[in-house]
Amino acid sequence: MSQFQWNGNVYPMPEGWAGLEIEEWFYRLESVRDRLMHADEEDLEPIDDEDGDPLDPEEVLLIRVFGFRDGGHWEAFRGWGVYSWASHTGQDPTDLEFRLGGMARERIMREKAGAMTGQGGGGGGLDPVEGVPMDQWAYVQASLAGGGDIDQLIASMGMDRPKWDRVSAVWMQRMTTDTSGAIATAYGNAFAGASQGQYGAQAASVWAGTWAESRFRSSASSRSRRRWASGPARATTPTRSSPTSGCPRWTGATRVCSGASACSRRP
Repeated sequence: MSQFQWNGNVYPMPEGWAGLEIEEWFYRLESVRDRLMHADEEDLEPIDDEDGDPLDPEEVLLIRVFGFRDGGHWEAFRGWGVYSWASHTGQDPTDLEFRLGGMARERIMREKAGAMTGQGGGGGGLDPVEGVPMDQWAYVQASLAGGGDIDQLIASMGMDRPKWDRVSAVWMQRMTTDTSGAIATAYGNAFAGASQGQYGAQAASVWAGTWAESRFRSSASSRSRRRWASGPARATTPTRSSPTSGCPRWTGATRVCSGASACSRRP
């Protein structure tokens, strides 16, 4: 399949997506999104538009690395793919993207957390701070959330108050400045594990608030410059018309395909 159709327009199929299982397709989708969040950090040769103005880093990344013609091509492919998988599985497109996209993002953050472990030099990432690993720090935090006595807790860990304050400050600084969310995710998992789920709500709150703040800071300038749409795949709510030849056709502003042969195929 060399082409796909979206909103009445025909686009070339980007390379590297054919034959992927559904989980891997959404993992690749979220991997592209993750790279776009950090497009400013990429060292790519600039591209000018027809007026001689430089394209945004996000669009340059899509063209140079992922083989899309432009940002609109990427958004069309994303929308087409989500709706095609939804049609194939009989699920709601929004629910499908939310569920599998979330699973893919968790996988990406686990991979980042693993890659950060053992960074050398002066430490960083998930390296222990003054000999205190992430899970030990999270255990104390979980115990404090349950009403534990801080002096008794840190004494049981062989620390005094000044060392605890230094260690805690470093871990918190790492977590709030890590825009990937890898450290916050590792903290949330360690926190929940240390308390055997009793303080899962507090851990989730810390993770969500910390990562959301860091991602907002890192991407605010990119969002202000972006000239092509990056919203949800479904801009409007489509309605399903009567099937034709077994092909679920979509009416309104969006549709998956224009015929049974295209609809019956996986992305």
